[in-house]
Amino acid sequence: MLDGCFGVFTDRKTRIISSTDERFQVGESLDVDPTFFTLPKGESTAKIIEFHGYYYAVGSRTSAGYREYKVNDGYENDVIGMVFVPLAEIADQKKRIHRRRQMGVGVANTRVSEQDCMELATFYIGNKWLGINATKVREAINSDGITTIPGAQEFVIGKLLHNNKVLTIIDIRTQLRLPDENFDTNAPIVVMETESDCVGLVVDALGEIPQVNLNRVDLGKNILDSQQSYIECIIKPADKSDQKDLLVVLDPAKLVRTLIGTQH
Repeated sequence: MLDGCFGVFTDRKTRIISSTDERFQVGESLDVDPTFFTLPKGESTAKIIEFHGYYYAVGSRTSAGYREYKVNDGYENDVIGMVFVPLAEIADQKKRIHRRRQMGVGVANTRVSEQDCMELATFYIGNKWLGINATKVREAINSDGITTIPGAQEFVIGKLLHNNKVLTIIDIRTQLRLPDENFDTNAPIVVMETESDCVGLVVDALGEIPQVNLNRVDLGKNILDSQQSYIECIIKPADKSDQKDLLVVLDPAKLVRTLIGTQH
């Protein structure tokens, strides 16, 4: 079991029934996203949330009914199970992204099958809301222990030993045409899989892990798009959504190739 992981059972009124973490006592209210407590019977969801100073990946499922409980005559006794996995400590509260939209591209879609959805890991860099295909993301980690490398390219923050492997940590603010900022040592790092290795990407804040219907994925190329583009696809807003913003999904391998290419 990973350090810092814990599980909780609650009822629909947020009251804790059981917990593996002594910080959360039976009978107390669990103060997390209310949507966890409104899931229909037998359904599950997963989100990244901010909780007690950390980013957590939270998986949740609602009971479908047990033999020892009545499930008819209007009787309700639903149990919600949640597993919390710590990802990274939240950086300075003053630097948190307040532009978090209520998932304007409609990320809370119901998953129908493995074939008709794309799962994304989303994050914020400055005022940019970006994503990476979740199959290409290993995890999010803290930036403790980064060592700067003399003579490294400007986008290389340094090297970090993680799981006995040396990761290169990069910052793409310049590529996103954002103002330069001093590196925040509390910033989360998203570990991405490239063609032959893993690379850490510095971000300002972690977002949701949505499942998006493939009919909203735009893979089309425009004649004016750069040959050095590191975009995998664009996610269009949901039908009838008031949001007009597009979610840009990065391709880690293309991103690294582009960064290396700009140095020649």
